[in-house]
Amino acid sequence: DIAGTSMTDKEKNYLVKGATGVPVRTLVNLVLSLAK
Repeated sequence: DIAGTSMTDKEKNYLVKGATGVPVRTLVNLVLSLAK
């Protein structure tokens, strides 16, 4: 469940207001780890 991290109502460092894309970053990191 990613409900707590999937949306943000404030801009933070590298995140813009709205959808955060956390699951995408997680999948990319997984793929990069498996590729090693």
